[in-house]
Amino acid sequence: MHEGKALICDDDAFLRSMVGQLLTGQGWEVVAAVETAVEAINLTSVLRPDVVVIDVSLRGMSGVDAIPELVDAGAVVVVCTAFSGAVDHARHAGAMAVVDKTDLAALVGVLADIPAKSNA
Repeated sequence: MHEGKALICDDDAFLRSMVGQLLTGQGWEVVAAVETAVEAINLTSVLRPDVVVIDVSLRGMSGVDAIPELVDAGAVVVVCTAFSGAVDHARHAGAMAVVDKTDLAALVGVLADIPAKSNA
């Protein structure tokens, strides 16, 4: 079980819910689940999650464009997307990993390797 904090960013409410349930079941505290990259950036600087799970294709700013700001705010970024062509762009932008939305078991494996921050 993990004891870190996570923020989820996806414009699909069903996927936000699925990923949230998955993370909660693994011991993560989901501190926010938002629709846009701008919301993710703003809340990451305030809530200080250990990890941000973000999609690539979002309204307004793309998930890939948000990655550097999320990393600068101290979060580990994991991209969860259906677009296989986004892998290189996401990694180059600073994502720790990219997982396919159809393989959420892979997301569990990736997140298990992320250490929780000390929030003392």
